[in-house]
Amino acid sequence: MKMTTNKIEDIVMKHYSQLGHTPITTRFTGLGIGEADVISITKAGFINEFEIKRSHSDYLADFRNKDYKHKAMLERTGVKVYPSGNIWYRSANKFWFVVPEDLITLDEIPEYAGLIYVNENYLSIIKEAPRLHKYKATEELYKKIAHNLMNKFIYGCSYMNYQHKQSWKNQ
Repeated sequence: MKMTTNKIEDIVMKHYSQLGHTPITTRFTGLGIGEADVISITKAGFINEFEIKRSHSDYLADFRNKDYKHKAMLERTGVKVYPSGNIWYRSANKFWFVVPEDLITLDEIPEYAGLIYVNENYLSIIKEAPRLHKYKATEELYKKIAHNLMNKFIYGCSYMNYQHKQSWKNQ
């Protein structure tokens, strides 16, 4: 049986919430972080992005559709700091691909990404994601994630999915 994206999100969120990552949410876009399937912030304030892939073709398409993001991570240019001190994130501190077991081999994973396998009940870290930059989550990022969570609570995920699709149409 193929795992749904929602099931994979649930497994990732439960695992990392047990490790103390908070906040943690799904389908987040903000402050330069473009369309994160799951995003979390560690106790120390570092940002993790989890990109969920359910098929090999979807995995390969990620490099075509989000080439700007992969380039920033490869070149370690994932953050722009303005003179005012404001930060624009092009990438999280750590970037992970999360896939059903054995969908992607370790050899296919770029050096800047980690790899997590999931099955129906748990996840396994196959390759630890390296830290891509030193900049921690700002108060503004915490507020954006809190706003994302609040909208999900008030309006439900269907509204958030609609908003997410609308934001991509406008870019």
